[in-house]
Amino acid sequence: MQQPQVRIIGGKWRGRKLTIINEHNLRPTPDRIRETVFNWLAAHMSGAFCLDLFAGTGAFAFEAASRGAAQVIAVEQKAAIGAQLKLAKQHLAAENVELWLMPALEALTKINFKLDVVFLDPPYAQNLVPLMLQQLHLSNNLSFGCLIYCEHNAKLNLAGLNNFDVVKSKQAGNIYYYLLNYTLGN
Repeated sequence: MQQPQVRIIGGKWRGRKLTIINEHNLRPTPDRIRETVFNWLAAHMSGAFCLDLFAGTGAFAFEAASRGAAQVIAVEQKAAIGAQLKLAKQHLAAENVELWLMPALEALTKINFKLDVVFLDPPYAQNLVPLMLQQLHLSNNLSFGCLIYCEHNAKLNLAGLNNFDVVKSKQAGNIYYYLLNYTLGN
């Protein structure tokens, strides 16, 4: 039986497929949602500094790199998934992608430059989006106007997170996804 794959939708690696492992709670974002997200981000990818905080399949990280991001940090906590991401990086010769094998909160303490785009797609069951948005704000790593993609299986509650504005939002089945704009950068 062939291992599952995700496809890079656009950019220099358009059409290339990344093999993903069967791992509990690893759920690839469907192609049509990623295509919408990267249409939203099209004007912001060239030369961007990006963070994929819960990399999983690596689809967002490698798609961003494929579309001209200057640097992408893909953070993954699980070693087996990290090993698969390393193989994908080698397969694509993705020099502008760095893989960090560590918890997301730890990664936020190690970034030493301003981010332009963040992909925030943590495991749904842990309901981490509000906490991670707060931690991103506190990290002082977001550039003014940084765009943050968030995905969850419920509507996003931004109560108490006044420094983020919803730019776009959509729903596909039980997936709610958002593009937020960071308004209180330094």
